[in-house]
Amino acid sequence: ESWRKAQGAKIPPSIIYDHAIMPTFSKEEIEKLNRFRPSTFAEASQISGLTPQSIVYLYHHVMRLNKESRQKAREAEAAR
Repeated sequence: ESWRKAQGAKIPPSIIYDHAIMPTFSKEEIEKLNRFRPSTFAEASQISGLTPQSIVYLYHHVMRLNKESRQKAREAEAAR
């Protein structure tokens, strides 16, 4: 159930695929993500050579970025 929901979740086009940010990814995985730039987790899961562990790590990374972005927006709104 949760994977079905996660598959449709959007991956921000501005995301940076870099080994320094995603140390668990292999060089090949970083290269493929940069080449294909998937817009959803369903698309990412179809990329040959990406491990399920990497998809999960990417999902948590994106969710963390989204949470931080929402928090910054709330803080900016509160500062007004």
